[in-house]
Amino acid sequence: MSQIVKFGIDVTVNLEVFLNKKNPQSIFLVTGKKSYTKCGAESKLESILKNYNYTHFYDFEKNPKIEDVEKGVDIFNGNRCDLIIAVGGGSVIDIAKLINFFSKKKKPFTDLFKSVLNKEDKYPFVAIPTTAGAGSEATHFAVVYANKLKYSIADKNLLPEMVFIDHSFLKSQPKYQIIVSGLDAFCQGIESFWSINSNEESLSYSKKAIFYSWANLNKAVKGEDVLKDLAKAAFFAGKAINLTKTTGPHALSYGFTTKFGIPHGHAVALFLPFFIDFHKNINVETNNDSRGHHFVLRQIREIAEILSIEFNNIELEIIKFYRELDIEINFQNLNISKEGFKQALKGLNHDRLNNNPRRLSLENLDAIYTYNSKY
Repeated sequence: MSQIVKFGIDVTVNLEVFLNKKNPQSIFLVTGKKSYTKCGAESKLESILKNYNYTHFYDFEKNPKIEDVEKGVDIFNGNRCDLIIAVGGGSVIDIAKLINFFSKKKKPFTDLFKSVLNKEDKYPFVAIPTTAGAGSEATHFAVVYANKLKYSIADKNLLPEMVFIDHSFLKSQPKYQIIVSGLDAFCQGIESFWSINSNEESLSYSKKAIFYSWANLNKAVKGEDVLKDLAKAAFFAGKAINLTKTTGPHALSYGFTTKFGIPHGHAVALFLPFFIDFHKNINVETNNDSRGHHFVLRQIREIAEILSIEFNNIELEIIKFYRELDIEINFQNLNISKEGFKQALKGLNHDRLNNNPRRLSLENLDAIYTYNSKY
């Protein structure tokens, strides 16, 4: 499924044209609890939405649980909604996707994670991101948590039909939110680049995501006017993982968000330096990429070129990058014990781990705690 994407300040004025074309009878507006007003989206969209009947849904957790989805579906169907607008970060866009996915399905939804969304069952869907990290506006999958485990639902019909990216919505974010969102896009770009599923198209997107994140995240934190570039980084990261999916760092991160409350982008960043060092030492026996371990090594070398740093120092330069951003990766400093670390690893996502170019053993997992303790 293709989508129409528009970038720029006040690009949301195009929403009125889209709505006139679709002529919805009842709009389902999904937003964060406070971010919709705080980021300035409400003031820009209210003059358009006041001409339509709409239901505003924001009563769900940041990392949406299946119970949140069920509640949203009940409200969506109860108000006979026929078009969805999601305004927010990755969780907001994901729960909107999930409501679209399950709206015509019967409970329990936990039995239907592997089902499909038929083209005739999906509703028109507009995504307006207000953070620059997840890239959910550019992907055909959505994350949901059930019984404290993370699941990813994938379907080509989950891709938003229309996307408006107005980087002025990023200005209200706290410094830490800008950082962790930006690190999510950065990690997605790198993971897509070395994924066993990478291809010419995905590599073109992941290169842009890596470059825009690396070049602009620190500048954004210092207050420089580069939010448009961070928005591009997130979008291109989404485009990249939409083709390749993520790998090791994402696979390991989810349990650290659910168990310790570490925001997703920060949780993923914990594992990136280890995996870079891990992949630099790949060999024919540990290789998981059909193109061979020499191909994987070339990919890592090219990542160094994109970052304009020496191959031997990639992970150290990224750790330095984290320190400049005031991001902690030492598990002990994060009050994560060795036992707590092992418990969090129970949330490991094997589907994502299978995309990793080097096979990971239990021994490798144990080494991660020791590795991070050095920094």
